[in-house]
Amino acid sequence: MTSTDWILVANFAAVGVAAAAIWFSIRGLRTQIQVSTVLEYTKRYNTVMADLPFEARTPNGHFRVEDLSASCRQDFFSTYRDYLNICWEEKWLADKDRIDMETWKLWKESIHQTMDFPGFEEAWQELRSEYEPYSSDFADFIEEMRNVSRQDQDNRPPRAGKESRESSENQPTTTVSLSTES
Repeated sequence: MTSTDWILVANFAAVGVAAAAIWFSIRGLRTQIQVSTVLEYTKRYNTVMADLPFEARTPNGHFRVEDLSASCRQDFFSTYRDYLNICWEEKWLADKDRIDMETWKLWKESIHQTMDFPGFEEAWQELRSEYEPYSSDFADFIEEMRNVSRQDQDNRPPRAGKESRESSENQPTTTVSLSTES
């Protein structure tokens, strides 16, 4: 083999090493972007949920929207609007293949669990019309998730020590404030 042949082999090897380095860099960058996206949406979700009264974040709890004052009810629905906007964005990211399916599966499960929060049903009924003209597929998605959530609730065994939501209607209620002041 001549020195020219060795130089050619070395050049091909260098190109191969560079291509491998680029591939690993892109792969690492993609993972970093995915992690960053998940962390950002988790942060936003936590911020929005913190604006709801604690009782409204207890699945199948005794919180009742009708017990809120008019201004607190407006704040409550505004918080759920922020939450539903996050859900819409998450669904858009999944539909456009901007997130991996494992992440979307986790986010869908979170949406499903949030539907068990007292007040979700009232919030969706109040806000649904805002999503229908612009994103009927999102409204259909939420409706489908609600149907699954209802079926799951019908098939769940009663929780030990928990009263049913219907029996809670005769329980004393607590008026809660949505104020974020410390």
